[in-house]
Amino acid sequence: MKTKICGITALMLILCLLVPAFSGCADGTKTDDTQPPAASSGAETEAVTAEETAEEIDDRIGKYDFGKSTYRILARKLTSYEYMTTEDEGNIVKSAVSKRNLDIEERFNVKIELIEEPGNWDNRDAFIKVVENAYAGGTDAYDLVSTHSAYAVNIGIKGFSYNLLDLPEVDLSAKWWCPMYTENVNIGGAVYTAVGDIGYTLYEYMMCVFYNKDLAETYHIDDLYGIAKRGEWTYDKMLELSRDVHADLNSSGVPDDGDLFGLAMSGHACRLSATAWDTKITVRDDTGKQVMNLPNDKYIEAYAKLYTSIWENPEQVVFKGEGASHDPEFVAGHILFFPEKLAEAAKMRDMTSDYGILPYPKYDSDQKEYISSARDAMNAVSVMRNISDKEKAGAVTEALCMYGRKYVTPAYYETTLKYRYLNDPDAVYMLDLIRDTMTFDFAMTFTNSLGLVYSIMGDNISNKVKDISSTLRSAGKSNARKLDDIYSAYEKIK
Repeated sequence: MKTKICGITALMLILCLLVPAFSGCADGTKTDDTQPPAASSGAETEAVTAEETAEEIDDRIGKYDFGKSTYRILARKLTSYEYMTTEDEGNIVKSAVSKRNLDIEERFNVKIELIEEPGNWDNRDAFIKVVENAYAGGTDAYDLVSTHSAYAVNIGIKGFSYNLLDLPEVDLSAKWWCPMYTENVNIGGAVYTAVGDIGYTLYEYMMCVFYNKDLAETYHIDDLYGIAKRGEWTYDKMLELSRDVHADLNSSGVPDDGDLFGLAMSGHACRLSATAWDTKITVRDDTGKQVMNLPNDKYIEAYAKLYTSIWENPEQVVFKGEGASHDPEFVAGHILFFPEKLAEAAKMRDMTSDYGILPYPKYDSDQKEYISSARDAMNAVSVMRNISDKEKAGAVTEALCMYGRKYVTPAYYETTLKYRYLNDPDAVYMLDLIRDTMTFDFAMTFTNSLGLVYSIMGDNISNKVKDISSTLRSAGKSNARKLDDIYSAYEKIK
């Protein structure tokens, strides 16, 4: 038996140790390399306690008693640590996850249960089949489903997910969810997946540009934070500043991985450019429907800029395709600018040089705002359509996200960045800027349903394809039909 008491219950929200958690929050990937953060005792520096960084939030979740029933989470095994983990006194992230779950279980008299299934990119069809079988069985085997965001939307397209806009207690406009993601997956008033502080892979895969402060000083590159703050941080500016940063460190006589470079680019960074430079793979027509927009001049120009900078400047830019990393070279102090996901900061803890963080650069000076994003290997969540207790599913899902912001997100930042920026207001500002400008365009979010259209830029750069006009024309035609299929599927579900 359950009862609900109307009213607003005030809880304390713990601020991020660096900046307030962002309210706007998928870059395609074919591999999953997410790992839980390394353990930290928290004893290596004077910590700011949770109580000292708390703020009040407007907690609108009602009071429920779910009679010791079970709330079941189906998660891909690779990243299930977001939802449940064995508490480890030496790992503050694990402790935060355990604390979040315990608070929710006590508050709602409910038991959180985790069910794991393989669900990396190569197992995506098998994971969806598990959900399909559970739905076809007619029982509510799971409440929440969490998996790789690039194919999580397929679960909704197949009709297995509940419209989160109609789920009791879930408020996707709350600051612990990502409203820009919600806006771009909304088709005719139906939102079947969401991302936010419910899982910290969102933060692990948040893209930024690391830069080596010591190299910047050596090459008399000043005021990078000021350049970014003034809105002058563009790809052209990054190329300009990195142009003379090169040294043949291994005396090989040719540019190679053993050298010093001004810029390290990757297939993932190129994919992100499609979003960060607003290349408009899809646009909304007069009715608000998304339609394919390939080829278009902006996309072709952006691709040409990337291709030229990467393949025609071998002494300035070092490139690695998807699945490869420049981490060792950056940590060794051999790279000035390094676009990568924020999780790589955990590998830089023992880096001799100091480093800073900048947003992904604008396309050019005409672009008004920075546009940040994350790789789609982060998780997105959905609620099963055939749940028997909608109030339980809604209240616990909302609480997982809200308490995730309260406990888990600050712990993740504390562990990953190890207080590097606690007293650096400029770096704090940059991280805040990246979060505030996070978005997920439609083509990125639905890329697995649209023939991996979001991968075109990164894949073709990696393969040294100079002219992609014919590829874009073909993709535009074939994916226009696939886009119509998505809309048709949503109509059938209604």
